[in-house]
Amino acid sequence: MPKKKPIKLKNKKKGLLKIEIDQLLYNSRQVFLNGVINEISARDINRELRALAEINSKPIIMYINSRGGNIHEGLAIIDTMRTVRAPVVTVVTGIAASMAGIISITGIERLITKNGVWMAHNAVGGSYDYLEKVYDRVEYVKQMEKQIFQIFRNRTKLTERELTKSRHGELWLLSDDCKKKGIVDIIL
Repeated sequence: MPKKKPIKLKNKKKGLLKIEIDQLLYNSRQVFLNGVINEISARDINRELRALAEINSKPIIMYINSRGGNIHEGLAIIDTMRTVRAPVVTVVTGIAASMAGIISITGIERLITKNGVWMAHNAVGGSYDYLEKVYDRVEYVKQMEKQIFQIFRNRTKLTERELTKSRHGELWLLSDDCKKKGIVDIIL
């Protein structure tokens, strides 16, 4: 049996193909939120959104496949989405859980792939400190939770019963239920 030759890219130096792919995606106004939402990923997403919005005000497509992460960094992404002059369309491709799920519902238009999954749960926090400081942090987390659930109320058709379920456990929804519950506008 003849040996197969490996595929070679003509005149491509290592890393050059990645740069060309990144440029192609950038030119087509596509941003990707993958993995954990943290300081680094939020900084990168916010920079990309602002840069694309500076070029022109055509829609930006944000593809989401993330299990969530830091609430403050996620809210920074939401604030950027709301304040840039280009509308941001969100597309769940895989999973949008926790903070990523909250980001997904703030798109000007919200889409999900047929196999997409969305999840919400209560705020996660912990503390080891003087008791009064722990109480203060608990009150702060409660305030943040109210802010998040107001986003749910404004941007979805989730019932109070479903919001309560997400507060005391996890609310998992497949694409068809996401459409029914107003979490997305379109199933791809």
